[in-house]
This record gives sequence, C-alpha cells and structure tokens, in this order.
Amino acid sequence: MMTLEKTKKRGRPAQLLQVAELHAFVEYLLEKDPRTDLLLVKSMGKEYLQIF
Repeated sequence: MMTLEKTKKRGRPAQLLQVAELHAFVEYLLEKDPRTDLLLVKSMGKEYLQIF
C-alpha cells in the first residue's frame, strides 16, 4: 500500500490507484464471504475500511 508521502509526490493518479485497490479488496472480501459486514468510511479525504 502506498504511503501518504508517495501519494503526495505522485499526485492524483496515485490517489485514484489507492481507491481502486481498496475497492478491489472489498470485492474480494465479499466474494470470499458474502456475509461479511463492511463499512467504508471517508474522513478528511481518506477512505477507511472497517470489517465486522
């Protein structure tokens, strides 16, 4: 996973890549166990994933 410093250096395309990676990971988790409860939270321009 990219660090915040790398994201700042590379700019917006790196941020979009992080979001795409996160969404792909969410899809993987749901395919693995559809009963998994996931919560995607956006805070201060960042996305956080909580798994229950």
